[in-house]
Amino acid sequence: MPAHKPRMHARCYSGHGVRNGGLAAAESKCTLVKGTDRHEPFKGRLLEDDLVFWQCFSVKSYEVGSDLRITVEALMNYMQETAINHFKGMGLNAGGFGCTPEMCRRNLIWAIRKTHISFHSYPSWTEVIDVKTRMYTSRRGMHREWLLCSSRTGDLVAKSASHFVVMNMNTRKLSTFAEEILHEMKPHSRDSGSFDCINKRKLQKLDIDKADYVRTSLTPMWNDVDANSHVSNVKYINWIIEGVPRSILGTYVLDNVCLEYRRECDIDSNLCSISTTTDECVVDQGSRNEGIVKFDHSLLLQNGMEIARARTEWRPRVDS
Repeated sequence: MPAHKPRMHARCYSGHGVRNGGLAAAESKCTLVKGTDRHEPFKGRLLEDDLVFWQCFSVKSYEVGSDLRITVEALMNYMQETAINHFKGMGLNAGGFGCTPEMCRRNLIWAIRKTHISFHSYPSWTEVIDVKTRMYTSRRGMHREWLLCSSRTGDLVAKSASHFVVMNMNTRKLSTFAEEILHEMKPHSRDSGSFDCINKRKLQKLDIDKADYVRTSLTPMWNDVDANSHVSNVKYINWIIEGVPRSILGTYVLDNVCLEYRRECDIDSNLCSISTTTDECVVDQGSRNEGIVKFDHSLLLQNGMEIARARTEWRPRVDS
């Protein structure tokens, strides 16, 4: 065990700015966690009075793209895995994906309402990534944030924050976040006011007839359905990216995404991903924001119902 407990940083990133409070730091370096057992980091452990869960992951060959850098999907899978393992470490995982005992009694599951992720770097194959996560609960649901860093250098990889609500497994309708559930989770939650990380800008629904780019005939695969009997939230990001022109995907990397989930998607769905370039242009010469390109997105079912909307920001790809 280390001689002192690692400190979580006291600032959180939102968009291209920094807000006070939260897990993530404004600095480009993160506090590294050292374990005595070489297998321990991959199992994960609780830190800071059991309020923070830490785990590390080695980037696998099947988690990188053609540029040999980790994919967005793989990073999101790391975040999901640490969130569920956090519940297990706290002794709250009674079934499903991080369902508490009271949630199981009420037949409730977690559903994501909004996710905001900032990508700072994309590690390559065999690199090891440290992931820290913590949560805050209120009557509005659960707010969770993540901090991902290079285990070798401490360089920032990504920061993320998500808002979760509960849904009835049978009726598929949102349910009240009961006091009993809040009572279960409160001892393991941070104080309120630390999760001002999600971009609160209202995302607009797009008109398919006025969209700049349209990608049709998108369908879920069998393995895209998760244990909650709907398409995994990670798949939504992939469909959003499919709506971006190939010219951008080849010369830019995803810098920032804010995604709002509006409806479930099942195995029989047929979708289209539409995108529109925004009027905003970021030309901050010499800064990280230089040359940023922005898109607004909507994911639509074949009948026109919207299942998600998003805004993405892309920075020029830099060959290393």
